[in-house]
Amino acid sequence: MENKRPYKYLNRRPAAPADAAEPNRDVLAGIHAVTEAQRAGRQLEKVLVDRDLKSNDRIQELYDICRRARIPVQKVPSQALDRLAKGHQGVVAYVSAFEYIRLSEALTRVTEQGVFPFILVLDGVTDVRNAGALARSAEGAGVQIVVVPMLGTAQLGTEAFKASSGAFEHLYVAREAKLEKTVTWLQEQGIKVVAVTEKANKDIFYADLTGPIALVMGSEEKGISSEVLEAVDLQVKLPMQGQIESLNVSAAGAVACFEVLRQRAQANQAAL
Repeated sequence: MENKRPYKYLNRRPAAPADAAEPNRDVLAGIHAVTEAQRAGRQLEKVLVDRDLKSNDRIQELYDICRRARIPVQKVPSQALDRLAKGHQGVVAYVSAFEYIRLSEALTRVTEQGVFPFILVLDGVTDVRNAGALARSAEGAGVQIVVVPMLGTAQLGTEAFKASSGAFEHLYVAREAKLEKTVTWLQEQGIKVVAVTEKANKDIFYADLTGPIALVMGSEEKGISSEVLEAVDLQVKLPMQGQIESLNVSAAGAVACFEVLRQRAQANQAAL
């Protein structure tokens, strides 16, 4: 995919569930409720199971359903479930505020419309407000796809949806098991993968971000994983002039996304 044409802006609106803004729909409790919700097509973020719950046919069926649907399952103490819901019977599920999509399908939809893909990859961003604020900035800068890992990320429920001011409604959100493999796959599709990290030597303003691109942002605590950093095409940093060494991920991500937008607009203008 060559960078020989002006960047075209894209109006995209994947469907969001009608109940996406209802706070009381963030959690489902009980094995029957969780199993039937998944069978009915409800999007689940993650399923929590009491680690002391004895295995039986219904539990095994739930595990099988989650494996086929690529829903993470985590075993936790019963006290953790008690804090989330009453009468949980050892099973609680977080409900997504929107529908996930396979990355390959999302990329096909974007490229079919004749635009350069602009993807944001979140590696271990666990704060829901940061995730939501970052989604809001990303959507405003023209990001079409957000990629999150299956484990170790913020629960993208109604709190994240609200923090995004509805931006998630206009984004394709894909969930992948191993981000380092996702990076390699994106590169095979002709997409440059750039990690934004304070460990980099190159300033973001001197990097070419005009073509098909995926930006990787990491958590403030751990940053981007070493496996992902080794796999990306380029590492860049935000130049800091003050005494503070870094920005939080939502602010840093906003700067990075709008730098992509600035460079694309400049390239578009030069091509006219």
